[in-house]
Amino acid sequence: MVHPIYDTEMLKKATEAYSQEDWGAMLEINLSMLEKRPDDEFLLWHIADNYVKLGDVSKAVEFAGKIKDSVVHRDDIMLKASQITKPVVENE
Repeated sequence: MVHPIYDTEMLKKATEAYSQEDWGAMLEINLSMLEKRPDDEFLLWHIADNYVKLGDVSKAVEFAGKIKDSVVHRDDIMLKASQITKPVVENE
């Protein structure tokens, strides 16, 4: 089954980039998908995660901030965000 935001070709590219831990490519893919679905919380979250993995905490916070008030389980999302950004912030 193809995830609803990806067509088959895009899913193949995303899977390959993810398996190679190519976060720059994943970011490009997710940003291109965001143009088609600008309010998609799934994409916003993954873009924030891509930025964290690339070490750009301020961009990660910017994208996480776009979803924090609209997510049903926003407390869970914000807790996870704080956990994944903490090692990056501590190392700066």
